[in-house]
Amino acid sequence: TRPFYMGQYEVTQREYEAVMRVNPARFRHDDHPVEQVKWEEAKEFCDRLSALDAEKRAGRVYRLPTEA
Repeated sequence: TRPFYMGQYEVTQREYEAVMRVNPARFRHDDHPVEQVKWEEAKEFCDRLSALDAEKRAGRVYRLPTEA
């Protein structure tokens, strides 16, 4: 019922590590998608990304998509 944006590309290992300070990927390359991430860790990434000052100033809140 409300408009939303969805990322067009996967989160890269560089982006994930910048927010989470760890890179759990098995196949390491900064520009490749991050993998080996549990649902809870993906949610924590969204929460931490949303808490960054630049994202708060822009009014952006990140969350995982749902079937709804």
